[in-house]
Amino acid sequence: MIWYDSRDWKKPAPPRKAARTPVPLPDEFVEFLREQISGDVILPDDEGYDEQRRNSNNLFDNYPTVIVMCETTEDIACCIKVAAESKFPTVVRSGGHSTGGFSTPDDTIVINIRRKDKVDIATDGSHVWVDAGCNFGTLNAALEMRNLHMPGGACRDVCIGGYMQGGGYGFTSRIFGMNCDQVVAFDIMCADGEIRRCDADNEPDLFWAVRGGTGSNFGVLLRVCFKLQPSAQFAGFSVRWDLGAPFGAEYAANALAFLQSEFSHEEVNDDLGFQMIWVYEGPEGQLRKPYLLMRGMYKGGREKMLDLLEPVLKLPGAVLEYEFSPLPYTMLNTILLTVPYEVPQFPRDMETVPPESKLSRILSRALDTSQWRTLIDHFLKSPNDYTTIAMEMYGARINKMDKDDNAFQHRDDYCDLFCDVFWTTEDERTKMEAYIQEWEKAVDPFWDGSVYQNYPRPGDHRFSGEFWTPEAYRRLCDIKRETDPNNVFRFPQGVGILTSES
Repeated sequence: MIWYDSRDWKKPAPPRKAARTPVPLPDEFVEFLREQISGDVILPDDEGYDEQRRNSNNLFDNYPTVIVMCETTEDIACCIKVAAESKFPTVVRSGGHSTGGFSTPDDTIVINIRRKDKVDIATDGSHVWVDAGCNFGTLNAALEMRNLHMPGGACRDVCIGGYMQGGGYGFTSRIFGMNCDQVVAFDIMCADGEIRRCDADNEPDLFWAVRGGTGSNFGVLLRVCFKLQPSAQFAGFSVRWDLGAPFGAEYAANALAFLQSEFSHEEVNDDLGFQMIWVYEGPEGQLRKPYLLMRGMYKGGREKMLDLLEPVLKLPGAVLEYEFSPLPYTMLNTILLTVPYEVPQFPRDMETVPPESKLSRILSRALDTSQWRTLIDHFLKSPNDYTTIAMEMYGARINKMDKDDNAFQHRDDYCDLFCDVFWTTEDERTKMEAYIQEWEKAVDPFWDGSVYQNYPRPGDHRFSGEFWTPEAYRRLCDIKRETDPNNVFRFPQGVGILTSES
């Protein structure tokens, strides 16, 4: 989704926790960093600390011990040296979009690589080397100047480092595969301070682990080489079901059952990337209505796209909201998430992104119309109209990849069904957190236990078995012990925190 950067938000620092002072780094390490780092070393009393500790989600109000804004690989090596010798937990931050708040945990050394954002496109357009601190706004602008494309996320503020390491899903992922599937090679600095070039032939275990094994586990990802697609032009569409109309919820449930049982499995649809979005929207200042939206992109022309959508458009209640002949990816991506309204739709005069709680549940089993209706009915009980439920659709190229190719393990699944709730007051927070707990119970009968690892939830003690298969997690733990034997890089849901049986 796009709510973090769909407008020019004014984001004041969240209020400080009462009497919250992070555990200090001993003076000798602070002095070493200040002498050696060409970037900025930011301590809790320094100007800019509140700004740099902030997560994209204002729910999190964490206080790291020190934040180092690195500008060179030498800066990163100095940070790792201090981390190893001081034994402070250390994390890597690129864009700060961790849904679990793990970009800046309390009492940690934060290696911030946001300033490393170089993009180097091959002369023949076959691949691109990208620094891990580069965001998709910068990367896509560079690619589209040459009409090139790489599957990426909806939000332009997200950086490639954390995104790729968690898998990386976007509107064109069904067409080309997950973002981590596009990786040809990468450079990573491990806990020993050495830089390793990883690809299919060099460091194959680490090459497997980093692509889907999540960030802050195996070292500091420096830069990534991605293969590129030769065109950044895609046709686009929006199909809508009005959930508030007579029989609207039943029609939408029938559509979801049809999409799962028939449409998504058709080979002819492999060039179609789409998401299902459950949302409330309407004219500013008026009561918003609930809708089910099917929005997506097609690698091809408008006419062929409409031919493929014909079975969907014949379903009861389906309305073709709009369609486009091929447009540049970033333009179409923005349209799909802001036209005619933003997803989710916040008041235009709202100055700060409201706090958010997210719950990811990956579905693999088939649901019938009555089961989809149960979930839709729960969505319609939301205490406010900011609640957004989205289905990031798998299948096609995502599921055709070999599950053993990398650490992204969700190759047999149908979609990631996630729920986002937001609030503006503490009273509303109580209601929305109770609502998302009830949503969790509603989904539980249809859930196989998997969670998309790019959407971690704080306090989840079952994450190792939710993100990966037991065999994959054991392999990740073995690679972790080899690359980071002293567990320099660690956070509450890091590899090695739990055994695969936990």
